Amino acid sequence: METYESLFTNHKGLISDKWIHYFYVYDSIFQNIRNKNKPITILEIGVQRGGSLEIWKKYLPEGSQIHGIDINPNCCKINFSENIHFHLGDAGDIDFMTKTFENIIFDVILDDGSHICSDVITTFKTMFPRLKNGGIYIVEDLQTSY
Repeated sequence: METYESLFTNHKGLISDKWIHYFYVYDSIFQNIRNKNKPITILEIGVQRGGSLEIWKKYLPEGSQIHGIDINPNCCKINFSENIHFHLGDAGDIDFMTKTFENIIFDVILDDGSHICSDVITTFKTMFPRLKNGGIYIVEDLQTSY
């Protein structure tokens, strides 16, 4: 199995920005998921330029469902491949999030969105109930919280 770092480093296509310390962290956190080799459902809040969603598709077991959300309408112009689902909206909008994901339970939720503490808390309160028992909830870049 390729590491997150190798997939990130060798990735061609849409751009992704990640702090390098996440490479080791992701390999550690996702080791059991990858070893089971069963598809999962993941939500990444904060799509930006779309590259991260492409990397998750390569990194996670085949058939995994990858959802991304962003407030930037330019993300609608990105042509994502199969099993990558983009949702345009504000993760801090409780009604939008509830309606958009009412029928989905996630194995992993990764918040790399606004980094505004009140938004992170609102999103957590809204989405944590959409996480499978034993699922993983990750909040990136707390050092940049405003």
